[in-house]
Parts: sequence; structure tokens; C-alpha cells
Amino acid sequence: MSVEAVAVADARRDLWQFYATGGFLRRNEVFAQELATLASEGVPLRRVFEFAADGSFMTVRALNRPELRSTVAHWVSTDVSANALRHSTWLFRCGGPCLQHPDRPILVPPTWTETRGTYMLHANRTRVDVQPVDVNRLVQGVDVHAFDAFVTISFEHILNDASFLRALPCGAWFVFSVPNFGRPVNAAELAPRCRAGPYRSECDKHWHTFDNETQIRDHYRGLLRVRRVHTVPHIGGWNKFVVSSQRTCAG
Repeated sequence: MSVEAVAVADARRDLWQFYATGGFLRRNEVFAQELATLASEGVPLRRVFEFAADGSFMTVRALNRPELRSTVAHWVSTDVSANALRHSTWLFRCGGPCLQHPDRPILVPPTWTETRGTYMLHANRTRVDVQPVDVNRLVQGVDVHAFDAFVTISFEHILNDASFLRALPCGAWFVFSVPNFGRPVNAAELAPRCRAGPYRSECDKHWHTFDNETQIRDHYRGLLRVRRVHTVPHIGGWNKFVVSSQRTCAG
């Protein structure tokens, strides 16, 4: 797989305290459980492509599940943020201890600069690649037909969500999360500037928010066949939805 992408430089803050605790932790656990459930139902999850992984904290919880340990042969974890990629590479460099104890804080040394790498887990049965990828240019750099499933905990950040889904192979599985909060008040003004071109920080917004399962199903009707939707309490009255689905190309 050829990937041409450059990670966006950003502040080296501690992502574990933000993306691996509280409401994010609850979302990560439900997400990992849903992936494990799909695997136990016979859904092919041998080759998985993950984008916007935010440090891969959900990823390690998923790969720690026995249903996935016996199923996944290759998992690609990507992001456009250099700091998120630093967390991912450090996490998988840790290997077994981090997979077995995902609740332990992950403190990335300030001198650690790796944003890509290949790691073998589970007695060398599972290959994990960490790579910088701008998902807005996914089809230009990734052979999407090489994967059974696509995963993201951050689908609300993809402005051109319908275009992204149309690029996925018919029948591919897609597991994603979207929230009920955070849509920018200036979305109508900002969206036209953000639709074209590579990643820009000003465009990293919650473009797609939903109040309930029905809205999610209606929004993606004709593109996705939704299997399940889980509502996960986040903060206060905010929720995140974890959705498992399959790309449908009927008609």
C-alpha cells in the first residue's frame, strides 16, 4: 500500500488524559465490544483500516479482545496529527504490557518523534501499521480494496462524508462513531472553504451531529446498511453513537 501524506505538526499534549478517560473511555469500550461482537458473528475483520485514531487508545482495547486477536491479521492505524501518531507508535512499541493493561496512563516522552512504524502483536500473529494519512485524500493514497473493514472513532470530522463512503468497496464493513454535539455555529460559512484541499486545522470540526438513531439511519440511507447503533453517555446531556454498518451499493 502506497501512502503519500505528511503529518500535521501540533502541540505535544498528553492525549491519554483526554481520549482514554471519561466519556471517551466509555465510547472506546463500547466500540471495542461492537467490533468483537461483529467478529463473533462471522463478519470478516482480517484486514482493518482505521482513520483519525486519536492515539489508538480504542485500537488497543479492540485488539485486546480475544474475538479480534483470533481474527485480525492486519490493522492499519492512521491520523493526520503528528502528536496523535506519536502516541500510537509509542503505544504499539510498548506491545504486550500496554495491550494487557490499557487503563495504565501512557506518557509519551517529549523526545519521541516517530509518526509511522510496523509492529507485530499476539505472538507475531497480528501486524499493526501506524501511518500518517489525510483521510480527505484517502482514495489517492490507499488501496481501499485491500481491506475488509474501515473504522473511525471520529467520523463527525469528515466533512465530505458521503464522498468518503462512496469510495469504499461495496460490501465493506464500516464501524464509526458520531456525536450529538459540537456542530460549529458558522458551519454554513465555513464548509465551502473546507470542502476542497488537504487537511486544515480550522476545518477540524463536528460537521455531522445527530440526536438519535433514526437520524443516523436516515442520513446514511442508500450508502450504509446499519446493523446496530449504541448510545454512549459522554458528558452531561452529550452522547456519542457507535454504529456498525456495511457499505451498500444497491441501485
